[in-house]
Amino acid sequence: MTSDKKGAAIGQVDLKKAQQPGVQRGRDTKLQQLGRQTISTLYMLVRNVKMYDPDNDIFVQPFENLRTAINTIVAVDGLYQLQACGTTVYVNNKQLQLDFASLDNVRFLTEEFKARDVGGFNVARPVQLQELKDFIWIFSPRNEASVEEDGVQGKKLLNIKVGKFAKIHLHTDDEVRYILAGRGYFGFVEPDDGQFLVEVAAGDYINVPANTEHWFEMRDSGRIKAVRYFIDTSGWTPVYTGRVREFAETAATA
Repeated sequence: MTSDKKGAAIGQVDLKKAQQPGVQRGRDTKLQQLGRQTISTLYMLVRNVKMYDPDNDIFVQPFENLRTAINTIVAVDGLYQLQACGTTVYVNNKQLQLDFASLDNVRFLTEEFKARDVGGFNVARPVQLQELKDFIWIFSPRNEASVEEDGVQGKKLLNIKVGKFAKIHLHTDDEVRYILAGRGYFGFVEPDDGQFLVEVAAGDYINVPANTEHWFEMRDSGRIKAVRYFIDTSGWTPVYTGRVREFAETAATA
Protein backbone atom coordinates (compact mmCIF):
# COMPACT_ATOMS: atom_id res chain seq x y z
CA MET A 1 0.00 0.00 0.00
CA THR A 2 1.31 3.45 -0.86
CA SER A 3 1.48 5.94 1.99
CA ASP A 4 2.65 9.47 2.66
CA LYS A 5 5.51 10.42 4.98
CA LYS A 6 3.27 10.21 8.03
CA GLY A 7 2.06 6.76 7.10
CA ALA A 8 -1.49 7.81 6.18
CA ALA A 9 -3.26 5.51 3.75
CA ILE A 10 -4.12 6.81 0.29
CA GLY A 11 -7.75 7.83 0.33
CA GLN A 12 -7.61 9.11 3.90
CA VAL A 13 -7.63 12.77 2.91
CA ASP A 14 -10.64 12.46 0.62
CA LEU A 15 -12.60 10.51 3.21
CA LYS A 16 -11.80 12.94 5.97
CA LYS A 17 -13.01 15.80 3.80
CA ALA A 18 -16.26 13.92 3.56
CA GLN A 19 -16.60 14.15 7.35
CA GLN A 20 -17.19 17.90 7.07
CA PRO A 21 -20.79 18.99 7.69
CA GLY A 22 -23.06 18.56 4.71
CA VAL A 23 -21.09 15.82 2.98
CA GLN A 24 -21.66 12.88 5.36
CA ARG A 25 -23.54 11.08 2.60
CA GLY A 26 -20.48 11.13 0.36
CA ARG A 27 -18.35 9.66 3.13
CA ASP A 28 -20.87 6.89 3.78
CA THR A 29 -21.00 6.11 0.07
CA LYS A 30 -17.22 5.78 -0.05
CA LEU A 31 -17.18 3.50 2.99
CA GLN A 32 -19.91 1.35 1.42
CA GLN A 33 -17.79 1.09 -1.72
CA LEU A 34 -14.67 0.10 0.21
CA GLY A 35 -16.64 -2.34 2.34
CA ARG A 36 -18.09 -4.09 -0.71
CA GLN A 37 -14.61 -4.23 -2.23
CA THR A 38 -13.25 -6.04 0.84
CA ILE A 39 -16.10 -8.56 0.77
CA SER A 40 -15.66 -9.25 -2.95
CA THR A 41 -11.92 -9.74 -2.52
CA LEU A 42 -12.33 -11.94 0.56
CA TYR A 43 -14.74 -14.15 -1.37
CA MET A 44 -12.22 -14.60 -4.19
CA LEU A 45 -9.38 -15.35 -1.77
CA VAL A 46 -11.33 -17.82 0.37
CA ARG A 47 -12.65 -19.61 -2.72
CA ASN A 48 -9.25 -19.94 -4.38
CA VAL A 49 -7.29 -20.92 -1.27
CA LYS A 50 -9.10 -24.24 -1.65
CA MET A 51 -6.86 -24.84 -4.67
CA TYR A 52 -3.79 -22.63 -4.22
CA ASP A 53 -1.43 -21.64 -1.43
CA PRO A 54 -1.78 -18.01 -0.25
CA ASP A 55 1.78 -17.34 -1.50
CA ASN A 56 0.77 -18.18 -5.08
CA ASP A 57 1.32 -15.31 -7.54
CA ILE A 58 -2.38 -15.25 -8.46
CA PHE A 59 -3.05 -13.69 -5.03
CA VAL A 60 -0.55 -10.83 -5.22
CA GLN A 61 -2.90 -8.12 -6.52
CA PRO A 62 -6.02 -9.24 -4.61
CA PHE A 63 -4.09 -9.19 -1.32
CA GLU A 64 -2.73 -5.72 -2.12
CA ASN A 65 -6.24 -4.48 -2.97
CA LEU A 66 -7.62 -5.91 0.26
CA ARG A 67 -4.87 -4.37 2.37
CA THR A 68 -5.36 -0.96 0.79
CA ALA A 69 -9.14 -0.98 1.31
CA ILE A 70 -8.96 -2.19 4.93
CA ASN A 71 -6.20 0.23 5.90
CA THR A 72 -8.04 3.16 4.34
CA ILE A 73 -11.11 2.40 6.48
CA VAL A 74 -8.88 2.02 9.56
CA ALA A 75 -7.25 5.38 8.82
CA VAL A 76 -10.65 7.11 8.79
CA ASP A 77 -12.73 5.22 11.38
CA GLY A 78 -9.91 3.94 13.56
CA LEU A 79 -11.23 0.41 13.05
CA TYR A 80 -12.23 -2.15 10.45
CA GLN A 81 -14.74 -4.59 11.90
CA LEU A 82 -16.40 -7.19 9.73
CA GLN A 83 -19.38 -9.22 10.91
CA ALA A 84 -21.25 -11.55 8.58
CA CYS A 85 -24.14 -13.97 8.76
CA GLY A 86 -26.06 -15.46 5.84
CA THR A 87 -26.26 -12.72 3.23
CA THR A 88 -26.04 -9.87 5.75
CA VAL A 89 -22.68 -8.13 6.21
CA TYR A 90 -21.75 -5.29 8.54
CA VAL A 91 -18.60 -3.20 8.34
CA ASN A 92 -18.09 -0.94 11.34
CA ASN A 93 -21.68 -1.50 12.39
CA LYS A 94 -23.06 -0.36 9.04
CA GLN A 95 -24.90 -2.88 6.90
CA LEU A 96 -23.45 -3.11 3.41
CA GLN A 97 -25.88 -2.57 0.56
CA LEU A 98 -25.24 -5.58 -1.67
CA ASP A 99 -26.59 -6.15 -5.17
CA PHE A 100 -28.61 -9.30 -5.85
CA ALA A 101 -25.95 -10.79 -8.13
CA SER A 102 -23.41 -10.89 -5.27
CA LEU A 103 -25.60 -12.68 -2.72
CA ASP A 104 -24.49 -16.20 -3.64
CA ASN A 105 -20.85 -15.13 -3.24
CA VAL A 106 -21.59 -13.56 0.14
CA ARG A 107 -23.46 -16.67 1.25
CA PHE A 108 -20.47 -18.83 0.27
CA LEU A 109 -18.15 -16.58 2.26
CA THR A 110 -20.31 -16.56 5.41
CA GLU A 111 -20.77 -20.34 5.25
CA GLU A 112 -16.99 -20.75 5.11
CA PHE A 113 -16.71 -18.42 8.10
CA LYS A 114 -19.32 -20.42 9.99
CA ALA A 115 -17.60 -23.73 9.21
CA ARG A 116 -14.45 -22.40 10.89
CA ASP A 117 -16.36 -20.71 13.75
CA VAL A 118 -15.27 -17.30 12.49
CA GLY A 119 -17.84 -14.57 13.06
CA GLY A 120 -15.73 -11.92 11.34
CA PHE A 121 -12.58 -10.02 12.27
CA ASN A 122 -11.37 -6.72 13.67
CA VAL A 123 -8.44 -4.56 12.59
CA ALA A 124 -7.49 -1.57 14.74
CA ARG A 125 -4.07 -0.85 13.19
CA PRO A 126 -2.74 -1.02 9.62
CA VAL A 127 -2.56 -4.63 8.50
CA GLN A 128 0.33 -6.17 6.58
CA LEU A 129 0.24 -8.56 3.62
CA GLN A 130 1.60 -11.54 5.56
CA GLU A 131 -1.15 -11.20 8.15
CA LEU A 132 -3.80 -11.29 5.44
CA LYS A 133 -2.17 -14.40 3.99
CA ASP A 134 -2.17 -16.05 7.41
CA PHE A 135 -5.83 -15.14 7.90
CA ILE A 136 -6.83 -16.64 4.55
CA TRP A 137 -4.84 -19.77 5.43
CA ILE A 138 -7.53 -20.45 8.06
CA PHE A 139 -9.83 -21.52 5.21
CA SER A 140 -7.34 -23.74 3.41
CA PRO A 141 -8.21 -27.47 3.35
CA ARG A 142 -4.60 -28.03 4.46
CA ASN A 143 -5.26 -26.21 7.72
CA GLU A 144 -6.26 -28.68 10.40
CA ALA A 145 -5.66 -26.39 13.39
CA SER A 146 -8.49 -24.86 15.40
CA VAL A 147 -9.01 -21.13 15.06
CA GLU A 148 -8.39 -18.82 17.99
CA GLU A 149 -8.73 -15.07 18.35
CA ASP A 150 -5.14 -14.62 17.13
CA GLY A 151 -5.37 -17.11 14.25
CA VAL A 152 -4.02 -20.64 14.06
CA GLN A 153 -0.91 -22.32 15.42
CA GLY A 154 2.20 -21.34 13.49
CA LYS A 155 0.46 -18.45 11.72
CA LYS A 156 -0.46 -16.08 14.53
CA LEU A 157 -2.00 -12.72 13.70
CA LEU A 158 -0.65 -9.46 15.13
CA ASN A 159 -3.17 -6.79 14.11
CA ILE A 160 -6.12 -8.96 13.03
CA LYS A 161 -8.39 -10.24 15.78
CA VAL A 162 -10.70 -13.05 14.74
CA GLY A 163 -14.27 -12.60 15.95
CA LYS A 164 -15.62 -15.78 17.52
CA PHE A 165 -18.97 -14.71 18.87
CA ALA A 166 -19.87 -18.29 19.77
CA LYS A 167 -17.24 -17.89 22.51
CA ILE A 168 -18.20 -16.25 25.79
CA HIS A 169 -17.29 -12.58 25.78
CA LEU A 170 -18.43 -9.17 26.96
CA HIS A 171 -18.48 -5.61 25.66
CA THR A 172 -17.62 -2.40 27.50
CA ASP A 173 -20.80 -0.80 26.14
CA ASP A 174 -24.42 -1.94 26.05
CA GLU A 175 -25.10 -4.17 23.02
CA VAL A 176 -28.53 -3.28 21.65
CA ARG A 177 -30.10 -5.25 18.80
CA TYR A 178 -33.39 -5.14 16.99
CA ILE A 179 -34.07 -8.33 15.03
CA LEU A 180 -35.42 -7.62 11.55
CA ALA A 181 -35.64 -11.16 10.14
CA GLY A 182 -34.67 -14.74 10.88
CA ARG A 183 -33.72 -16.00 14.32
CA GLY A 184 -30.75 -16.90 16.51
CA TYR A 185 -29.76 -17.50 20.12
CA PHE A 186 -28.09 -15.36 22.76
CA GLY A 187 -26.45 -17.21 25.63
CA PHE A 188 -25.91 -15.56 29.01
CA VAL A 189 -23.87 -16.25 32.15
CA GLU A 190 -25.81 -15.71 35.38
CA PRO A 191 -24.32 -14.23 38.59
CA ASP A 192 -24.22 -17.75 40.10
CA ASP A 193 -22.27 -18.93 37.02
CA GLY A 194 -25.25 -20.72 35.51
CA GLN A 195 -25.88 -20.35 31.78
CA PHE A 196 -29.00 -20.12 29.66
CA LEU A 197 -30.10 -19.39 26.08
CA VAL A 198 -32.65 -16.89 24.80
CA GLU A 199 -34.10 -17.29 21.32
CA VAL A 200 -34.58 -14.05 19.36
CA ALA A 201 -36.64 -13.69 16.20
CA ALA A 202 -38.01 -11.02 13.88
CA GLY A 203 -39.59 -8.18 15.84
CA ASP A 204 -37.62 -8.83 19.04
CA TYR A 205 -35.53 -6.19 20.82
CA ILE A 206 -32.69 -7.18 23.13
CA ASN A 207 -30.33 -5.11 25.26
CA VAL A 208 -27.22 -6.83 26.62
CA PRO A 209 -25.84 -4.60 29.42
CA ALA A 210 -22.18 -3.63 29.35
CA ASN A 211 -19.79 -6.16 30.92
CA THR A 212 -22.36 -8.97 30.73
CA GLU A 213 -20.84 -12.32 29.75
CA HIS A 214 -22.69 -13.69 26.74
CA TRP A 215 -22.36 -15.32 23.34
CA PHE A 216 -24.37 -15.71 20.15
CA GLU A 217 -25.02 -18.81 18.07
CA MET A 218 -27.16 -19.76 15.09
CA ARG A 219 -27.84 -23.43 15.91
CA ASP A 220 -30.32 -24.72 13.30
CA SER A 221 -31.20 -21.25 12.05
CA GLY A 222 -29.73 -20.41 8.67
CA ARG A 223 -30.33 -16.67 8.73
CA ILE A 224 -30.68 -13.66 10.98
CA LYS A 225 -30.77 -9.95 10.18
CA ALA A 226 -30.49 -7.35 12.91
CA VAL A 227 -29.72 -3.70 13.56
CA ARG A 228 -26.97 -3.37 16.15
CA TYR A 229 -26.27 -0.24 18.20
CA PHE A 230 -23.31 0.92 20.29
CA ILE A 231 -22.53 4.35 21.71
CA ASP A 232 -19.00 4.41 20.26
CA THR A 233 -16.66 2.12 18.32
CA SER A 234 -14.76 0.97 21.42
CA GLY A 235 -17.85 -0.95 22.47
CA TRP A 236 -17.87 -3.10 19.33
CA THR A 237 -14.81 -5.14 20.27
CA PRO A 238 -15.47 -8.40 22.16
CA VAL A 239 -13.49 -9.10 25.33
CA TYR A 240 -13.15 -12.86 25.69
CA THR A 241 -13.41 -14.10 29.26
CA GLY A 242 -12.10 -17.64 28.77
CA ARG A 243 -15.15 -19.16 30.44
CA VAL A 244 -16.23 -22.57 29.12
CA ARG A 245 -19.60 -22.53 27.39
CA GLU A 246 -22.32 -25.00 28.34
CA PHE A 247 -24.60 -26.20 25.57
CA ALA A 248 -28.21 -25.95 26.72
CA GLU A 249 -30.71 -28.16 24.91
CA THR A 250 -33.57 -25.67 25.00
CA ALA A 251 -33.87 -21.93 24.84
CA ALA A 252 -36.26 -19.41 26.29
CA THR A 253 -37.89 -16.85 24.01
CA ALA A 254 -37.21 -13.14 24.21
